[in-house]
Amino acid sequence: MSLTQTQNDALDELYTNGGDELAVQQKFNIKRHVWQKWLEDYYFTVEMNRRHDSLQRQADTMLAKFKPMALAVLMSLCQSQNEEISRKACVELLYLKSQGEQKTPLPQEQHEDISDETASKILAVLAEEKRE
Repeated sequence: MSLTQTQNDALDELYTNGGDELAVQQKFNIKRHVWQKWLEDYYFTVEMNRRHDSLQRQADTMLAKFKPMALAVLMSLCQSQNEEISRKACVELLYLKSQGEQKTPLPQEQHEDISDETASKILAVLAEEKRE
């Protein structure tokens, strides 16, 4: 079974204009109980999930594109004269590192070396967290 034209139009509106379900229902004059029935429909939810997954992939791609720049900024902030900024940047780098360990590691030659000063600050933050 396929979706109706109204269901497709509603999903188009939902995923291109802000994701506001109530606004979509109002624009297409869809009663709340009809919308709820659609949400329980297998084909409607499969299409919603397909579109959601597509947007999630786009977001992941955008994040991946800017991750090297964000990491470079965090590494420079680890060297900040302001101890709180330096500490928070080191903690964030450690958090991102732990998140990245769940994925397949990059070949060693692609890893960027960090300075001794940055490494010392990261180790100091780790030691401080262990004491707490």
